[in-house]
Amino acid sequence: MENKKLKIRDLTLRDGQQSLFATRMKQQDIDPLLPLYKDAGFYIMEVWGGAVPDSVMRYLDESPWVRLRTISEAIGGKSLLSALSRGRNLFGYVPYPDSVLEGFYKEAIKNGLNVMRIFDALNDIDNVKESIRLINQLGGIADAAVCYTVDPKDAVENEAPKKKGFLSSLFGKKEEAPVSKKIFTDEYFVEKAVEMERLGAKIITLKDMAGLVNPLRAASIIGKLKQAVKVPVDFHTHCTPGYGLASSLMAILNGVDILDTNIWWFGEGSAAPAIELVYVFCKKLGIEVSICRKSEKSASAWKVSVAILPISTLTKTSSPNVSTRWPMCCPPKSTICSIRLSLPPRLATRMHCSKTATQSKLTSVSQNRTSSLKTRKFRAVCTPTWWHSSRPSTRRICSTMR
Repeated sequence: MENKKLKIRDLTLRDGQQSLFATRMKQQDIDPLLPLYKDAGFYIMEVWGGAVPDSVMRYLDESPWVRLRTISEAIGGKSLLSALSRGRNLFGYVPYPDSVLEGFYKEAIKNGLNVMRIFDALNDIDNVKESIRLINQLGGIADAAVCYTVDPKDAVENEAPKKKGFLSSLFGKKEEAPVSKKIFTDEYFVEKAVEMERLGAKIITLKDMAGLVNPLRAASIIGKLKQAVKVPVDFHTHCTPGYGLASSLMAILNGVDILDTNIWWFGEGSAAPAIELVYVFCKKLGIEVSICRKSEKSASAWKVSVAILPISTLTKTSSPNVSTRWPMCCPPKSTICSIRLSLPPRLATRMHCSKTATQSKLTSVSQNRTSSLKTRKFRAVCTPTWWHSSRPSTRRICSTMR
């Protein structure tokens, strides 16, 4: 593979916190990070869209427009700011007329947005084409996403054979088994991408919302997309099944231009891969990553992420509904807070986080007694859903994080 520069889209302030922390980061939690993000030099920062506008209004009593303007002013153009839009549905789940789309996109760009990632869950081109046109017309960058999914197991090319009578089954021609019909082939995704590029998309994203792209499939699709389209190709996946990092690595090896990642404490689990792990692989492969890690200021962006972990926004005081999402063990203190995380039945953990320290103390709490373990780093990620799958309370917690 030729030596190239991999661009990074950081998802921490949108998809990262949405995947793991139910989008509960307050503006006061984000503000200390912004100078560090400015120095870090990410190509794109996803900071808006998705569940952010809804959650900051519904649960945090904040304005999403203030959040976008504040981040834009603090970053000062060092990174492009992006948002996620559901095409004609914008940030909701009902279709809006063109006049609403135009007014909304106009205000978003006016308040500092640069890139709008546009997708339709069914890859319906009719639901995204107007958004692509408007974003380009208003001076933004249209990022069109092709949503990845897999074929249903019972999909067949022909209808099920009709039942034969007894004699015809004995003497008649043997019926051939129905041939499986693959709907979501590589060609299907490539055709969608080519059509979106024709409509004016400046970036094409292979958007794997559920983490279903395995490494071999990621390599196959990304390779074909690079041959079929002329615009940059972005790869977005999650680590829910466990191979998100491996799929990202295969996408890198097959020439992807932009990779979506999270900062360590907001990565893995049901979120996207962590940038630190991606950086290690790229360094071994001789691939340059377009983030500055040489200065101490930018390096501290990774360290401070645990210090600004939005503990205060995850307590019962933030919203009456949060208690159903997070099993809190105690209210927050001035500098040290505790979170009870959902771990295997015979082991629950308590993590003590300090706003001034980057180390975390891990204490194991069994069902009947408490015992101490050695101090070690702990990654604050959501427990995979296959743990406690038999517990209704845990299923409820994990399902609300999606």
